[in-house]
Amino acid sequence: MKDEETTPLVSTSANANPTTQYTNFAKITLSGIIVIILIVAIAINHPTNVENISNSFSDLGNVYGHKFFKETSRNDNGDIIFLDRHSVDCGNDPLRGFRAGDRITYECYTMKVMGPLNTYSSDTGFNSNGNIKFLNRHKAYCNNDYLMSYWKLVSSWGNVKIDFTCRRYAVKSYHCEDRYTDFNDPNGGIRNLDRHWVMCRDDEALKGFEGQTGCWDRKWWGCEDGFRWKYVCCSADSYDPTPQPIARPTHHPVSSPTLKPTENPTDSPTYHPSPIPSQYPVADPTLQPTLNPTQNPTENPTFHPTLSPTVKSTDNPTAKPTTGHPSAQPTVSPTHKPSLEPVVLKGNMCTYEFVKGKTSAEVSPGCALITGEDIDKMLPGQDTHALYVCATRDVSAYLNKQLLVEYGMEGDQSYIFPGRDTDVIMYSDDNFQGSKVYNDGIKAFIGNQNVNSLVVQSIVDYFELKAECNKKK
Repeated sequence: MKDEETTPLVSTSANANPTTQYTNFAKITLSGIIVIILIVAIAINHPTNVENISNSFSDLGNVYGHKFFKETSRNDNGDIIFLDRHSVDCGNDPLRGFRAGDRITYECYTMKVMGPLNTYSSDTGFNSNGNIKFLNRHKAYCNNDYLMSYWKLVSSWGNVKIDFTCRRYAVKSYHCEDRYTDFNDPNGGIRNLDRHWVMCRDDEALKGFEGQTGCWDRKWWGCEDGFRWKYVCCSADSYDPTPQPIARPTHHPVSSPTLKPTENPTDSPTYHPSPIPSQYPVADPTLQPTLNPTQNPTENPTFHPTLSPTVKSTDNPTAKPTTGHPSAQPTVSPTHKPSLEPVVLKGNMCTYEFVKGKTSAEVSPGCALITGEDIDKMLPGQDTHALYVCATRDVSAYLNKQLLVEYGMEGDQSYIFPGRDTDVIMYSDDNFQGSKVYNDGIKAFIGNQNVNSLVVQSIVDYFELKAECNKKK
């Protein structure tokens, strides 16, 4: 019997029947068509979920970094007032969770995003001391878009409260949900709190917590109250990554735009052009005539003048000064006001004169307006020196004392107004040292504080420089 597996589909014999060859070719072609049909059917029944792929990319920005544990020292057991000997402190990082008792074990996160952008502290208010059931009188929760980084029970004259600190980070959005520990024995002092783990899942942080009481041990005569923690955990979404370039770019200007090219550029530009021509002769002057020749030329010109002046002055001095209009007599205390034309100091800042009722006080996101006078109290028509500074998510603006002096703002900051998504940090010493004063997006009168350096930072990707920076008055 002939082995079918060793028989070639297409006969290689010279005497092969043509009908057999065509039949085998048809079988191969039909098999290929069937395979293609199966592939198409599988693709139709199992389409690629483009939305899920997109969501997975938008989830790339897990904002929480690595975790680290901390623990307070063991101390006396007793009523909840004994918790005042312990502090839960993650510094600038958010708290993941804790387990209280006669010592407190807790876990913190490091953050992968910029922050904290804002910080505030609050408390639950004083209430009576007692066993751990008395903790149901305290609710410590941060506001929306804030996470808890610190809490401590504080006692005073036999009463207690919970102080806590909340911080905001550069996060796009949070997703929060309530969690609970199980009810347990409220007696036995704060040591029994070690039966309650207030701990969020991986990639979640703690927004706040409160104590609750409820049925724990049901007896024939009724139900005995127990204690549990209620707490809120939040996962976070980072900002979407920058998309790839498109054919039609944005119309918003960049921080350092290129100058408009001239229609007829020179064939041999200089590498170091001078902003204005020198009034002094050079050692090798050009032989070409000047457009405005002198009215009193020398009788014996030389092609190789010396750089040093002659000992003997000329016998025919010019009747008109050659330097144009001389400056006025300098004052002992020069004014800080710039010229009538605004000065663009960099691509992200400028100085100008703010005129009440004429100049707009609006501030773009990513920018801050700093003025020498409180513009809210100025009368229409009054003016003051102004500095407009902008920053982006990647590049902050740093102004030390030297720059503040150069821009006419040393010791002359009365009013500061950060735009949306913008913070200003002011330092009492030069080079960003000394005590810090935060201004997180709120218009404020700072009353000529001793500000010797400051930093403007924001979470925007681009900004719009104020129109006054590029407009002649």
